[in-house]
Amino acid sequence: MASLDILRDPAELERFAGQWPDAAQADGGAALGTSLLWIESWFAAFGAEGAPEIWSFSETGRWLGAIPLVRRREPSPWRVSPRLDVLAGAANVHTPDYGIAGPSPDRVLDAFCRELAARRHRWDRVILTRIPAASALATDGPRAFACHGLSWLRLPTAFQAKIPTGQGEDAWAAARRSLVRKTGQYRRALERQGDLRFDMICSPPGSDTAFEQFTTLESAGWKGARGSAISSSEVTRRFYSTLVRRAAEDRSLRLSLLRLDDRLIAASLAVVSGGTVYWLKSAFDESLARWSPGNVEHLEALRRWFADPEIREIDMGATLPGDTKERWVHERRPVYAIHLFGRRPSCRAIRWDLAARAYLKRSPLGQAVEARRARRRGSGRNL
Repeated sequence: MASLDILRDPAELERFAGQWPDAAQADGGAALGTSLLWIESWFAAFGAEGAPEIWSFSETGRWLGAIPLVRRREPSPWRVSPRLDVLAGAANVHTPDYGIAGPSPDRVLDAFCRELAARRHRWDRVILTRIPAASALATDGPRAFACHGLSWLRLPTAFQAKIPTGQGEDAWAAARRSLVRKTGQYRRALERQGDLRFDMICSPPGSDTAFEQFTTLESAGWKGARGSAISSSEVTRRFYSTLVRRAAEDRSLRLSLLRLDDRLIAASLAVVSGGTVYWLKSAFDESLARWSPGNVEHLEALRRWFADPEIREIDMGATLPGDTKERWVHERRPVYAIHLFGRRPSCRAIRWDLAARAYLKRSPLGQAVEARRARRRGSGRNL
């Protein structure tokens, strides 16, 4: 039987570094979110939002895997009961995917459910988000939760926007002939304005300077105005600066820069893990929006990745119907949130409330509202 060791310090995961699976074998394709690179960077920045609890499981001296969690206290939604003890997955809006880290996700899932059932008095809710459809938590989780008598809900939240590279660039471009042709026209228009140059930073020389230039460009645009830019939050900035530094050290960084003469006009931040490029952030100079510099930069980066034999697919992040990034992708794969509920009456009420909201969202009225939102997203800002 697997034994549990709760790690309070994320640095303790380093002792399992030699047993960490290749990212290509990660739980349900959750390669970046379950990598040691991501987990340590995430806790270094966001760990203060709660008390880190990394549930690590071993059996007869062999490490099976871990589930990175954060314990925190939250008010009851209706303020009719004491504050709730919540175990939340170490994931947030910046996380591309979340799952079980380690070589044996199925064994870890069963042991995790057993421990949750035995510790019901120590938690009121468990909230796990950003879970890919192929993850053990999404596919086998419902069976495991039911077997251990846990009350649960699995709710779809968004989609992963994917571009498989096995088809080749020509096939991808043929399916998006209008987009590629229009982007080519924008590129030629920019070339008439000056010297247009594309660079991709993958290693430490120049990565810190390039990252600073990227954050400056992003802050100057609509993301800065809305407060969603990296520099809008000191915690977010610390997370991405740590991630970029560590990714550059192991050469998994892909920081794309498009310059007009010496002026940065578009950029994107990506990290490679398990043969997948995870597109995390992008920005462009809005004074040149009529020539779509973001689209020009995206197309140049895609061509580099299609030509790289080690890249199997490109993940453009979470998307909803109508998002502009859907023009670029071939596949949309569901992303789920899993909620587990304790025995308090307030926990049962929260479950009923979430289930009712999910039902209404699937109703004809809810679908009409979602379709309207999709149309509004489709008329959003240029990349």
